[in-house]
Amino acid sequence: MIITLTLNPAIDHTVWVERLNPGVVQRYRQSLLSPAGKGINVSRMAHRLGAPTVAFGFLAGDTGAMVQKALQDEGVQHHFRYVPGETRIDVVIIDETTADETALYGPGPHVSPIDVRVLEEQLVPWLEPGRVLVLAGSLPPGAPQDAYATLIEQARSRGVRTLLNTGGEALRLGLRAGPDLVKLTSAEAEALLGRPLEGAPGVVAAARGVAALGARIAVITMPLQGAIAVEGERAWWAISPPGVRRTKVGAGDSLVAGLAVGLWRDEPLSEGLRLGMAASAATAQSAGTELGSADLARTLLPQVRVEEITEVAGPARPAHEEISAPAPVPRGGPEQMPSPGTEARLFEPPKRPVGPRERLRYGMDIDGTITQAPRHFKRLIDALLQAGDEVYIVTARPESDRPATEALLASLGIDYHELLMRPDDWPGTIADYKVRAVQERELHLLMDDDPRNCWAVIQRTTTLAGHMLPIPETPELEEAPLVPVWEGEAP
Repeated sequence: MIITLTLNPAIDHTVWVERLNPGVVQRYRQSLLSPAGKGINVSRMAHRLGAPTVAFGFLAGDTGAMVQKALQDEGVQHHFRYVPGETRIDVVIIDETTADETALYGPGPHVSPIDVRVLEEQLVPWLEPGRVLVLAGSLPPGAPQDAYATLIEQARSRGVRTLLNTGGEALRLGLRAGPDLVKLTSAEAEALLGRPLEGAPGVVAAARGVAALGARIAVITMPLQGAIAVEGERAWWAISPPGVRRTKVGAGDSLVAGLAVGLWRDEPLSEGLRLGMAASAATAQSAGTELGSADLARTLLPQVRVEEITEVAGPARPAHEEISAPAPVPRGGPEQMPSPGTEARLFEPPKRPVGPRERLRYGMDIDGTITQAPRHFKRLIDALLQAGDEVYIVTARPESDRPATEALLASLGIDYHELLMRPDDWPGTIADYKVRAVQERELHLLMDDDPRNCWAVIQRTTTLAGHMLPIPETPELEEAPLVPVWEGEAP
């Protein structure tokens, strides 16, 4: 059985607005109420994945009763201790124009040391039949910072595996108690270790640093780049399957649920990581704060990419240079781990081959470039068209802005093969839209001024992508000829 402890549950209230304008009275289009709290979400997802689970925690007032009823309706076993006050309501605002999420988290009701002790006494007898204990989420006001550490020690003494997912001082003290697995975001790892994580090699080193603080396994998630897991001398990198990502809320909890199910099944870490990434992707592709379904997680499972990485010596350096840590590479492969910012080469799909006389199809982003360097942008497009290639304008501007966008391009004298614009009802992120656009038009290269869009295209398609940085326009550059590299004689 998987036991979860959520000391600070919540109700997630998700609202959708056409465009979020701070300081202005607005109406939202729709809303959704969902039970929440990291451990509660872990139990909900573990239950969907077919594992027996029971959720423990504190609840308060009418909002707490809403959480309890929701778990009853889903068939998730639970035991809660009620305290005075109200279970917190967390608000998530989704901007439908930009797909940005704004989250407002409450502190939760105050709990006393007696409340904590009574809840521990209720939970400890369940450790005997239990196999995995998940301690997740923030601590409510009044709870001792070592609450998780105390339960980790009790679980270890009974042979129960523990998984910790929290932050701050509760994380530091919990690590000292020796959990079997700890899951952090890259931001949480930076705060814990007191240093920035530079690229995948930095994340691998950080995971080892976190494990050295007491955990047997450390898993660190990276925005848009999957997760890296370390156990002893071995390390793995997992990449989510492609798909429209509608939300970030609950995705990390779903990953933890998959890892917990893997521990419960006594599976290798790589398999628990694979299941967790599939569950996480299923939640990310669901609306609002809804968790993903088991059917979608099973569908996505074969698409998750998990590669073991090891460490090899880097290239020789002059004796006077400082020697840095060796870079990880995939086990069994010759390619070194890319330098920070180019990690996608490890997992990117094979790129589309180009024939010797094939007409190339370029995708050009205009959202920032056309306002900062319109002349350079026009000269580049003219050169591509003169070479016989096709140019597609790929913009995140909504379809409803097509007349204004066409007028802008015409006023600048910019020619193109086709103008691709984001549908007004597009449910995903801008990066998701750019991925779909290059796939539908089978583009060879996307030039974009947002590196997040470039990363998504490289990671999830057969198309190349380049980060386009506008060059400031100066009078001496305006009339300089632009000669494509494929014209003229070789020097």
